[in-house]
Amino acid sequence: NDLIVVLLVLSIIVGTIGAFNQSKIKRLLAYSGVTHMGFTVLPLFLLSVNISFVYLFIYLITLYSFIFIINKKSSFLISSSNINTVKKISLSFLLLSMAGIPPFYGFIVKIMVLVSCMTYNYYFVSLVIMLFSIISVSFYLRLINILHFKNAIINN
Repeated sequence: NDLIVVLLVLSIIVGTIGAFNQSKIKRLLAYSGVTHMGFTVLPLFLLSVNISFVYLFIYLITLYSFIFIINKKSSFLISSSNINTVKKISLSFLLLSMAGIPPFYGFIVKIMVLVSCMTYNYYFVSLVIMLFSIISVSFYLRLINILHFKNAIINN
C-alpha cells in the first residue's frame, strides 16, 4: 500500500514538472492530467473512495468545459486576438479551478485529498502534494496571463 502511495506521489511530481515549461496546450493538459490522476487515485488507496469520485467528477467537468470552449475549430490554439472576453473569463475560471485556487471547486477537492492523507498519517506525502500544487499554480497562471495580456499563441 505504501509503495502505491509513493508511486502516486511520483505521478504528481512528474506531471507537475513536465507541465511546468510547456508551450503546447495539448502537452500541458496531458501532464496536468497525470497530476490530477495522481490526486484522483491517491484517496482510493487511503480508503476514501467518495473523495476520489468527487475529485474525478470535478476534474472531468472542468476539463471537458475547457476543451469545449477552446475546441471550436478542432485546434488547440489560444490567442488573445481570437477569443472573445466571455470565453477568456470562462477559461480563466476553469484554469483557476484546475489549479486549486481557494474559491473554486478544485481547491475544495484538493483540500479533501490532503485531509484524507493527514487522517492516515501521511504527513510527508501531504507536504509534497501541497508543495507541488503550489508549483502547478504557476503554469495555470502563466496560461491565464497569455490569454489576457499577451498576443502570444499556444500551439498544438
